[in-house]
Amino acid sequence: MQLTRKHALTALAVAAATSFPAIARSATQSLQVGQIGNSVAFFPIFVADKLGYYKDAGLDVTATAFSSGTLVGTAVTSNSIDIGNSVITDVFALLKANRPVKLIGSLCDAYYIDIVASNQFLAATKLTRASSLADKINALKGKRVGITGPGSGTQALVDYLFRLQGLDSTRDVELVNVGADQSAVLQTMKTGRIDAVSFAWPMTMIAEANNVGKGFIEPAAGDVPSMRDQVQGVIYAKPDLIARRQDAVVAYVHAIGRAEAYLHQNANQARGLLKQYDGALSDTAIDALLAAYIPVLPRQPDIAANSYEKALQFHRLTGFAGPTGNTFPEVVDSTTMLKAMRRS
Repeated sequence: MQLTRKHALTALAVAAATSFPAIARSATQSLQVGQIGNSVAFFPIFVADKLGYYKDAGLDVTATAFSSGTLVGTAVTSNSIDIGNSVITDVFALLKANRPVKLIGSLCDAYYIDIVASNQFLAATKLTRASSLADKINALKGKRVGITGPGSGTQALVDYLFRLQGLDSTRDVELVNVGADQSAVLQTMKTGRIDAVSFAWPMTMIAEANNVGKGFIEPAAGDVPSMRDQVQGVIYAKPDLIARRQDAVVAYVHAIGRAEAYLHQNANQARGLLKQYDGALSDTAIDALLAAYIPVLPRQPDIAANSYEKALQFHRLTGFAGPTGNTFPEVVDSTTMLKAMRRS
């Protein structure tokens, strides 16, 4: 797999055996896939390559990193790439725009985007993560809060939190588009150009390890009770692509499932792979990231109906999903996921 991004990820050869059997194929099929930056939800994509799971499945996978999920969605629906690895927010946005796609796998079973507050903001407000949710949301009113871009899962979180307090993110906060470059975002926060940022893991862990800021609101950890247990990191594709290239799609989802199973079974090796995946992670950040990530990493790449329903209700409330439709059978391709989990 070639990862076509500004900073190419360093190769690491690791031999592994997991509960997911290998798929031996004689012919090699090419797949173009996309992801958002290098947030931790997309770690299994990297692992599947390094452990040879794509090769086992007869796949030659090229992954491209985009600066936002909106761009991943555009690439999928314009046929520039075959498969999108993104957040479910992007899927609902595509469906709302009448650009049909189907969910074919899960990458993270929790809303792994946090609000990270700068040290300056925390010192000025005297608030901490242990403060009440209402106090924390109200303290963000009128502040500059970074998001990766309009229509993103990072914006959806800000929108939702403000609605909980009867506030409107279009008028009660200054949203700043900061992109997906972690180091640039940290510098923006450090210099005071933003007071907080809505960003996917491992931003929280890196900010804390580098003493730039701290996790302020962490949905996956239970800070927002109504957001617990909703699927967030997902794999998706256009229905016609799934039908036309069923074998390759099933093989890809199967390879991701093998990677997810491996990470659950091999914590020590996961550390080494994370260092290769994201060079900005210190040992301290890796410890914190693994403690948060492994419990919400799927053991197999299926999507539960109740987890999907929670995500749907969240996105209806924030306006990212339409008020009707988008039922589980309409959006989730359970047949492809079942084939991927059964394939050997």
